[in-house]
Amino acid sequence: MEAADQDRQQAGEGSVGNKAEPSPEPAAASPDLDDEPVVISSYLVNTRDGDVEIVVDRVSVIAGVEAHERFASQFVITIEAESIDASIETVKKVNATEGVINSVLVYANFEDDPVIKAQLEKNRASQKAKSEQAEG
Repeated sequence: MEAADQDRQQAGEGSVGNKAEPSPEPAAASPDLDDEPVVISSYLVNTRDGDVEIVVDRVSVIAGVEAHERFASQFVITIEAESIDASIETVKKVNATEGVINSVLVYANFEDDPVIKAQLEKNRASQKAKSEQAEG
């Protein structure tokens, strides 16, 4: 066995040679997202060079925030919230975190927002009433 393979094996990194590693334990079942409305958004967060890891640690304690890819002075987060308003409040907390210069919205999915659903139902009912009034 080569020295590099031995080092990886001792560190527990991947398979070495032809030896198959046991499969990792399956992750715990995630909560059923159909039960609760979820607004998902993603942001690119800007920091000063060299501050990324410190700022990631600070931002990661905010409820609903998960940090992902890291770069020299930027990192990507996702936010899961119950509504658009809650998502906005969360990103305001991110932007107020020491070391954050700003954040830029990359992606947002808000079709499950209860406020939007209620407004859509109201609009549909209004349109239906107008159609019925025009017909009769």
